[in-house]
Amino acid sequence: MTMDWSRYVRSHLPPLNVSAERETEIVEELAVQLESTYERARASGASEDDARMAAMNEVPDWQAFARNIAIVEPRHVAPPTAGATHGGIMIGFVQDVRYASRSLMRARGFAAVSIVTLALGIAATTIVYSIVDGILLRPLPIADPDRVMLARELSSRGNDMSLAEPNYVDWKKRQTSFDKFAGWRSVTVNLTAVDRPRRINGRLMTWEMLSTLGVTPALGRDFGAEDDTPGAALTAIVSYAFWQRELGGTPAAIGAHISLDEKPVTVIGVLPCDFTIGRQEDILLPYYAVADPGNYTSRGDHTGLAAIARLKPGVSIETARAELTSIARQLALEYPATNSGNGATLQPLFEVLVGPARTMLYVLFGAVTAMLLIACVNLANLMLSRAAGRALEMAVRRSLGAARWRLARQMLTESVLLALIGGGAGVLLAYAGFSRLVALLPPNQPRIHIIAIDRRVLIAAAAASIATGVLFGLMPAIHAATGRSMSLLRSTRVTGAAPASTSTRRLLMFAEVALALILVTGAGLMLRTMNNLAAIDTGFTHEPVITAQFSLPARYDPPRRQIFLTETLERLKAIPGVTGAAFTYSIPVAASNWSSIFIVEGQPIPERSKLPVAEWTPVSNDYFETIGIRLLSGRLFASTDSAGSPEVIVVNETFARRMFGGKSPLGARVKQSWPEEKTPWREIVGVVNDVRVSSLKGDAPLQAYVPVQQLTRRDGTLVVRARTEPAAIGRAIEAAVHQVDPNLPLFNIQTMDRIIDAAIGNERVTMVFLIGFAALALLMAAIGVFGVTAYSVSQRTHELGIRMALGANRGSVLRLVVRQEMTACFTGIVIGVGGAVLLSSLLESLLFGVQARDTLTLSIAAVVLLAVTMIACVIPALRATRVDPVTALRIE
Repeated sequence: MTMDWSRYVRSHLPPLNVSAERETEIVEELAVQLESTYERARASGASEDDARMAAMNEVPDWQAFARNIAIVEPRHVAPPTAGATHGGIMIGFVQDVRYASRSLMRARGFAAVSIVTLALGIAATTIVYSIVDGILLRPLPIADPDRVMLARELSSRGNDMSLAEPNYVDWKKRQTSFDKFAGWRSVTVNLTAVDRPRRINGRLMTWEMLSTLGVTPALGRDFGAEDDTPGAALTAIVSYAFWQRELGGTPAAIGAHISLDEKPVTVIGVLPCDFTIGRQEDILLPYYAVADPGNYTSRGDHTGLAAIARLKPGVSIETARAELTSIARQLALEYPATNSGNGATLQPLFEVLVGPARTMLYVLFGAVTAMLLIACVNLANLMLSRAAGRALEMAVRRSLGAARWRLARQMLTESVLLALIGGGAGVLLAYAGFSRLVALLPPNQPRIHIIAIDRRVLIAAAAASIATGVLFGLMPAIHAATGRSMSLLRSTRVTGAAPASTSTRRLLMFAEVALALILVTGAGLMLRTMNNLAAIDTGFTHEPVITAQFSLPARYDPPRRQIFLTETLERLKAIPGVTGAAFTYSIPVAASNWSSIFIVEGQPIPERSKLPVAEWTPVSNDYFETIGIRLLSGRLFASTDSAGSPEVIVVNETFARRMFGGKSPLGARVKQSWPEEKTPWREIVGVVNDVRVSSLKGDAPLQAYVPVQQLTRRDGTLVVRARTEPAAIGRAIEAAVHQVDPNLPLFNIQTMDRIIDAAIGNERVTMVFLIGFAALALLMAAIGVFGVTAYSVSQRTHELGIRMALGANRGSVLRLVVRQEMTACFTGIVIGVGGAVLLSSLLESLLFGVQARDTLTLSIAAVVLLAVTMIACVIPALRATRVDPVTALRIE
């Protein structure tokens, strides 16, 4: 039975304060809307009762509908005052929010999908932005940070190296480009005379350093020249956190004494609470009062010193760099024995700190931006589809007198409200996953300790949420405000959506697919990079190896060092589950602590700037067996290689190949020093396989191992191979060491697997984030394609019914729908290839074993995306093949 919708409307609509003619128009327009809702429900397969109920639910509150009509109906009233205008705007805004809330409550499925999509996008954006903000965007807490430079020497091979102390002194005297010129180097020290001795980070600095940085202690005083002289009483400036944690946070801490490496140190100042440079540091110490004078008498000794200088006003970096280079050349002429071929390098301090992480952060920020754009495109498509379903509603409101800008504002209010709800949920998700994702960053990442979701990040998240809401809501708002007239809708309500609307949705769809391809390609390149890095032979067996670093205090002379090592290693080997224990000065993969030139007896001596360099590593006798390094020829160290026996070394195969060609190096003698120095000759007694020293990338360097009995060190690492759980072994190692020296702290207790992970930390974190973003992009692309295709099928019910009534079979209808929708997807993939090539260029410095424009990876990414979009397209397209021609034609 056909329902008289005009009669239905008249029976439910309250009296309106309008003319009779206007009331008739309103009733007719609203009846058309309800009839259209009924017919759409019937076309989708609903029963008559269900379709009628759907139409009746179109206006759930007739009283509210009448009030809305009263609001939008034009009236002849006096012009409002300024205050009334402001109140009207606020009232209109509140009404928009209320209407948007009710509208979203009626479309719970749409709202849920939108909020989840936005929450995932904003959560990822918040976490990535917090990392980028903490490392890249926050300025250093110093005065005019752009004018503060870091200067180092440049070796004849073009590598950065620290400043020899005499060269630092000459640079400081001769330069004219800087207002202030100071020096520093990082250091770690033992905090002793406390309940639990521990290792803390610090920095040695010349007395002018804080004034060079433009920093004043928050409490106490700065270093003076008298503090920074050899033999002076030791003083220290502590961090704000150290002051709070260890000294009670009281002014009485100034003048208090702490014990560092078993030496008394007087606290003279406390740094500002926000002061931090590259890492979290608790203690600042005067350079010349602490550093061993023997380390800075030779211009050939490079012990980690760097110059920090403040440019004079009007002096450019290029001018200052050229001056330092000129000074370095003068010193090379004056001291050819040590400075030949050396140059100078000068960079902004901030760039030195963050430069290694910049590429990774740019890639992550670009990837999360692409993912957020995908979310915006996806939601814009959903909003367009929903707006098309509400076209009659918008037309009725326009016919009732609503201004087009008012309808657009209403649609934008809905999208922004969705974005704010999704943004709030996204921030909560970001808080929940923040610590785990930040933990993926390599521990040596600069400024990692200041990364946090704080007010700056929350403001950025709110801005991103609002911008996202405007971005995905703008196009639907424009469509709502510029829709067709009611008379046109009356004649086209069944035959389909407007061609312009359909074209817009397809345009958005292939933009979404293009962005998804970029992310999938980046994830594929990083996945292949990590696979290639994991396949590298490190040269040792690292799975069950635990390492622990230590630094002996000054009271340990060479004989006492030997006693300490002997007793400690014996106790470590007695731990249940331990199969080997040894000492090494440098940990594999974590970088060498000692690079030095050498000469080979009987071979021509190159000019000084071209002398060969090797990584020198004192080790205990059992080191090679414990770490799993293989002997290739000769022998390893034995107990007979003691302090009084002939000096010996073991070299790696790269050393043997480069220095001796095809000849055996066994029996040859090597001297680690300048040719004229009287250092002992060491006989090569064995050759072992290459080990990755500083990273997993690149070729193995020349390496020379020295028996620790013949060359003792105060610093080093204990290496333990065990069959038990690493955490338990770590505690057992500490207990064994404290039995020998209760005041000696161990630090950086970790497995070799973790050390290797840290060496490829930038690549790993980039891969993890990109894979996560790519997975979300694939999911959102599939949802977007599914939604557009499903909407297209629902709007073409009448057309498809006619085709099938005229004899088209199900296969031809399926091919028609899939071909039209997949054309947009294929176009997006083609466009995405160009974007993927650009992203690959950014990734180039992070890749290993795969080219940035790798055809295989790009092809696989395109095939994966094509398959995902094909599935998302076919599922709703299959519904088109089940259209009943009789039902489709009956609604006409």
